[in-house]
Amino acid sequence: MSAPEIELSIVKGKTFEHALMYAEDRLVHKPIAAMPSLAPVRLTVTGHGMPDDWPFSVACVRKPEELNGNHEATVIDVDTIEINGLVGECWRHTWSAGGVIEYQAPADITGWTARAMFRRRIGDTEPVLTFTTAAGADGLFLVDPLTSTFTLKLDAAAAELLPIMTGVWDAEAVDPSGRVYPLVAVSPFCITNEVTRDE
Repeated sequence: MSAPEIELSIVKGKTFEHALMYAEDRLVHKPIAAMPSLAPVRLTVTGHGMPDDWPFSVACVRKPEELNGNHEATVIDVDTIEINGLVGECWRHTWSAGGVIEYQAPADITGWTARAMFRRRIGDTEPVLTFTTAAGADGLFLVDPLTSTFTLKLDAAAAELLPIMTGVWDAEAVDPSGRVYPLVAVSPFCITNEVTRDE
């Protein structure tokens, strides 16, 4: 799978967190069994298999057509997902049958590690900022197999020490056998000053 380009902005003196979802190329299709709520919309999808906040799409719903499209899952339980920003109370038609959800299967990242480096220019010897799964870097790169996410975390004290600048960064993940996969393609970043701060 090719890695996306992701532009980041880090603010001096502010806690920084950015999560990256990691999925397989394989698509999962599950039938919609019911719509138990209209405000917000909830769908019964038996054994849906999605983590919370996972992107998915709805297709092949004839009525109401408003349900079709791209959404983000708020997981209620193993068989129920909510589309929190979607209200169906005013739809002309209510759901009666049909339709599927489709999403990329979350990857199993158990035992994986991750690393990222931020540099002024690609060819610079010294990075400005580093993230790793193990301690010892400027920030942590947390791996959560339950949600199939890698999360960059930098505390406010470390962010305060960064220079105001622009540059490039990328990130990669390493599986338990040592194979290295790109998480983020070479992308721009900036470090800016904070407006609200202790004087």
